[in-house]
Amino acid sequence: MFIEVSELSAIVEKGQIMKNKIFLIGIVLIVTISGGIYGMDDKSVPLTIQKQVDDQESSCINPVSQNHNILFESKRVVCRLLTSDDVGDVAKILSDPEVMRYMKNKKPFSYEETKHYIQHYAFDSYKKHGYGLYAVIYKQTNQLIGMTGVKCADDLGESMVTLSGVCDKKLWGKGIGTEVLLAMRDYAFNTLGINRLWSTVYLNNTASKKVQHALGMKLVKTVKYNDLPVDVYCLNKTEKQSSPTKLSGASTSENVTKS
Repeated sequence: MFIEVSELSAIVEKGQIMKNKIFLIGIVLIVTISGGIYGMDDKSVPLTIQKQVDDQESSCINPVSQNHNILFESKRVVCRLLTSDDVGDVAKILSDPEVMRYMKNKKPFSYEETKHYIQHYAFDSYKKHGYGLYAVIYKQTNQLIGMTGVKCADDLGESMVTLSGVCDKKLWGKGIGTEVLLAMRDYAFNTLGINRLWSTVYLNNTASKKVQHALGMKLVKTVKYNDLPVDVYCLNKTEKQSSPTKLSGASTSENVTKS
């Protein structure tokens, strides 16, 4: 078969047009696929981009506000139920001899002793009484810095609900212990329905005595505990001060009650 030159030119021209069309279709397909990879399916977003998104989202989330165990809060702290994950952080605080010198046993706790203490005054107490010791979380760092709460005690010869608290030594002198106990006092009266609170303070713990005054507690008697004199304070719900007294010079222990 013979083809004229003019016909051959036309065929070549048509072939070039088809080639160009195929090339253009290929470009469209690449762009479309690329759009699907980097725009539609965020699982395939390059790691650097995804990290920026994750960082932005995480910076807008306050981990404290996500905790459903939160019971109450003050300006600088939130208080929530204790969990088994808190034992290690609490043990670090209760293993400090200076922190424990005004506490019930007046000696540092081991990890196992801390675990038993939390089991008895938190987990078991939650079930039996509906209250107990709670974790204190510092808003600025979202770290556990101590405990507060109310406990049923009869070690002074009578049954009483005592207000209790302990704070990490690194935060003493900032008024945090007082702030926490004021919030705990109000929570006990207004939410837990407790009508009378007690607290006990070793006679030589002058800082804790100032805190009792700020809470509106009244000294009712002095007794012996572990062969040492202990002041016993009491506050009825009807006697609660509407506005707490501002403390001055609270630069020593924030362990405001004997636990």
